[in-house]
Amino acid sequence: MGKCKITQVLQHSKHATNPILIGWDPGMLKDEMMPSAVCTLQKEPGSTGCSSIQVNLGQGAQGVVYEGNIDTKPLCRTFIAIRSKNKKKPTHSKVKLYEASSTLLVEQQAKTTPQTTFGDIDRMDKFYKVFGSKKGFRQHETMKKMNIVKGNVREKLRESLVMAKTEEEENEDNSESIASSFHSILPPCNRNAAVKEDVYTVDSIIPEYIMLELEEDAQFVADCLKKSTPLSEEDYSSFFINNVSAIVKSSVVKIEPDDLKQRVKLLIFCELLLKLINSKRDLERAKFTLIAKLPSTNQYILDNYARLDGARRVLSRESQDKVLCHVIILTVLACCYVFNVQTLCSSAPFSAEKLAPMLQLVGLTPAPNSDRRLYVMKTPLPPLPSGGGAKRGGVGMKRKRN
Repeated sequence: MGKCKITQVLQHSKHATNPILIGWDPGMLKDEMMPSAVCTLQKEPGSTGCSSIQVNLGQGAQGVVYEGNIDTKPLCRTFIAIRSKNKKKPTHSKVKLYEASSTLLVEQQAKTTPQTTFGDIDRMDKFYKVFGSKKGFRQHETMKKMNIVKGNVREKLRESLVMAKTEEEENEDNSESIASSFHSILPPCNRNAAVKEDVYTVDSIIPEYIMLELEEDAQFVADCLKKSTPLSEEDYSSFFINNVSAIVKSSVVKIEPDDLKQRVKLLIFCELLLKLINSKRDLERAKFTLIAKLPSTNQYILDNYARLDGARRVLSRESQDKVLCHVIILTVLACCYVFNVQTLCSSAPFSAEKLAPMLQLVGLTPAPNSDRRLYVMKTPLPPLPSGGGAKRGGVGMKRKRN
């Protein structure tokens, strides 16, 4: 067994009873001899550091591995521990070598980097695992866990800040598109109008030729009302039946036949829009038809509310918002500027509380003493909401799951 040159001794702390780190010149120590190694450290009087060291791997002079002073240029490192026999200021101490491996860790000084907090923890971790007392090891483990938690918290905070910054940038990017998104949903209107009749107009949603095509169906409904014949629930939704009934009951004076037919036409158009919403899964068929007996109306609704994607139609989230917005507006125009939320919820996949953003967009407010069931229009309309946008799901409504 040849001698190994000790190049450095580093104390873990100023206390002589704590572990120290010894640097060895490259060499090989047999594993079976490691546990029996004994180091003798010579300390100058009044000093807390080591001045010289002797390492023995057996009895007598044949077991001496190194004896001499300490250099300052470490090439390799291994660990030893001080056993001071509880003396406060020992000048001479015997040290047991507890390193389990004979492989020395070679330092590459050219690639050294400043130690971070976690680097210090890893360095102390090696000390405590090999030499530390149970109490010291527990304290170190606790500190390590706390720093790991701190690291996780810092990482999560960093991710949250990145997400918040990204969201802020998206909001800035979308600020110009919000108004255009609202305008793509809303028909042309005058939110500053002093009277209700000047806010929304029918022809901004339904062209004249569609109104003419709806004449026959509207006349049939008017005849049923005149004869007090109930409308069939197989042919009409509860939304349509309840709103037609509300028109008749809410009129103090008798409604003129032409006026009644005009209002019924609006509700028929709403009925077809709701049918489109409820048939969005059937739109994938190549030859989907909403209503065959009204070809112009059928084509107009498909072209204006369902995007054509190849050979099939697609009802996007923005298109659904547009349908809902136009249904609310047309119902308000047909029912004397009063909207019943329950009638719409009974025929469409929307819940009452989730309709609030769209009602606000249209410009409706809850009627007094109506338990938020009835909404009315008050002029002038409030300004458009500041939130929303197509990239965030229209006006932010959540649909009921079918």
